[in-house]
This record gives sequence, C-alpha cells and structure tokens, in this order.
Amino acid sequence: MVHAGVAGTSIHDGFGIRMRASDAQDDRVKAAVEEVQHFRLAAAEEDAAAQYALGKCLAVGMGVAKDAVEAVRWFRLAAAQEHADAQYALGKCLADGMGVARDVAEAVRWYKLAAAQEHADARYALGNCLLRDSQGVAMDVAEAVRLFGLAAAQGHADAGLRHNFCLKRGRGVAEEEVGAPAEKRRTVRKGIAGAV
Repeated sequence: MVHAGVAGTSIHDGFGIRMRASDAQDDRVKAAVEEVQHFRLAAAEEDAAAQYALGKCLAVGMGVAKDAVEAVRWFRLAAAQEHADAQYALGKCLADGMGVARDVAEAVRWYKLAAAQEHADARYALGNCLLRDSQGVAMDVAEAVRLFGLAAAQGHADAGLRHNFCLKRGRGVAEEEVGAPAEKRRTVRKGIAGAV
C-alpha cells in the first residue's frame, strides 16, 4: 500500500512496517541483482529456464544493464533446447530487429516452433505474420485465422478480437461463416477449444 504525504511517499508492507519508497526501491533492485546472479549460474549449466529468464532480464534491464544483443544470445540458447517462451521471445526479437538484424522469415520459424507447443503469444504473433505477404513469408489468411482461434481459446484477448474481426469480415473462413452472428462465433470458438 502506497501513501503520498507531505514528506514524500511511504510504503506499508502489510505487516505494519513503514519504509520510505526509496528503501523499497533499493530492496527491489538488490533482489533483482541477486536473481540475475542466480540465473547466470544456472544458465551456465545449460538450464533453459534460467537462460530464458536471464535473457528477459537483459532485454529490459532488470537487475543488470540492458543489453539486447546479449538477451538474444540467451534466448537463442534456451530456444535451441525447445523452451517455448524463449522460442517466442527470440521470434519477437527477430521480428522487431531488437538485438539482431530484423528477419521476419526467421521469426516465423521460431514462432512456429513455440506455437507447436501451444504457446498462445506465439500463435497470435504467427497469425499476424501470416496476414501479410512480406519478407519471404507467404500470406495464409486461413491459417492465421485458425491460429487466432486457438490462441483465443487459450484466453489471449487480442487473438480473440482478431479472430472475431476475421469471422465478421469473412477473411480466411468458409463462406457460411462470413458475418457470423455472435452465437455462431461462440460455437466456432468452442469447436476450436476442443481441438486444442
């Protein structure tokens, strides 16, 4: 719980202990630095989860100086061990050109690997890539809509919006589903959820 007062901001930790906000910030920074040290040790032992976590810390500068190139290196090591979150993160870095040269075709390859492991964000990202015909990635609207539906069935809100938009506009769906009323869209989503 945070309270602003004349003297500044104070934080109650829920146990009746009051600290200055700067003290709490210092504690969070120390904890983040310690986590990064633990991640480094485990990552050096080829622990894919630690490699991914270290990559995330490096990507955002949490507990360590921000270093996108080094983040990509750790994502790549974890992704090679079939870590779905790392495969998605590596794909995102490649798609955005963060810490590595932008390469949508290579991003799609990593998104596909993560999507095959039922990674909702990867399914959504892959679907978005397949809606456009660019950089050596062939457009496949029907597959994009299918992926949006699968991700939506996993609770991915943006995928649900995109899926419903495609159904309403008739993009990548059978003719009888064009402009499908809400009940039809719910039925289609339930069918997709059963396929997951």
